[in-house]
Amino acid sequence: MTQPRRIRKGSTYLITRRCSQRAFLLSPREWLVRGFGYLLAVSAARFGIAVHGACVMSNHYHAVVTDPGGRVCAFLQHFHSLVARLCNLKLGRTENFWSTDKASLVLLPEPDDVLESLVYVLTNPVKGGLVRSHKDWPGYCTRAEDCGRAPRVWERPKLLFRGQGPLPARAELQVVVPGAFAHLSAEAFASLLGERIAAREASVQERFKAAGRRFAGASAARRQSPNATPRVKAERAGRNPTVSARRSERLVAELEALAIFRTEYREARQSWRQGEREVVYPVGTYHMLHEHRVRCHPPPLRLAS
Repeated sequence: MTQPRRIRKGSTYLITRRCSQRAFLLSPREWLVRGFGYLLAVSAARFGIAVHGACVMSNHYHAVVTDPGGRVCAFLQHFHSLVARLCNLKLGRTENFWSTDKASLVLLPEPDDVLESLVYVLTNPVKGGLVRSHKDWPGYCTRAEDCGRAPRVWERPKLLFRGQGPLPARAELQVVVPGAFAHLSAEAFASLLGERIAAREASVQERFKAAGRRFAGASAARRQSPNATPRVKAERAGRNPTVSARRSERLVAELEALAIFRTEYREARQSWRQGEREVVYPVGTYHMLHEHRVRCHPPPLRLAS
């Protein structure tokens, strides 16, 4: 049995999902940019997910989101299913689109963790040596200045979805300021994020210059075959982080809380399997709550500071 996810309402996460066999199935294409944007907008609206930033690389994507209602797992299942169907149909594939590893969902507990993850996500094409600036990336990629702008309207792809189907003809996606930075205006947060991104890109550019390396360029990224894979071999499976915290004290506290949750979950699960239907699961339980309507402890009260 895989480790249970601990889902808490209002949490912010870094999401990562990789393609099957690390293939370049998400290589930049105009139809993919439009389709990904539309499906992200539709899925986020359906499950109440706040999107702070996202970037689609050739064989994986990253996103930073906040989950006010504790529905992020349902969001991922719905979104990934639609993306897989759209891409498989367009590429003429029938096999699984995503890796058999489940999507990575990493908790970002503090403001600095959220900001650092957004910088990481949006500068991924630069770090990978593909383009000098994330603004040059031809794939789907939000920008710092998108925060606070009017929502972008995405049209429904005609390839897969019938005109009278359940999905809307168009969907809006608003890139929102993370709640941890609610004290800043949208313009101020966009400026802060933009400065951090520019500094990270300049650092990468300097390293490449010192090493005599060149960026591949947007045209080379567009020419990638969906059937190709990276030349660099994948690392053997190692850690699968669930929390990313820059402060060691907060990281330790979150990992200890997660360990307690998993212990209590296993004990409750064992009792439930033995027929004890009145067992109470720990707060943060997701699958058993939504699939079997088990009882859960209420979340702790937040004391006024």
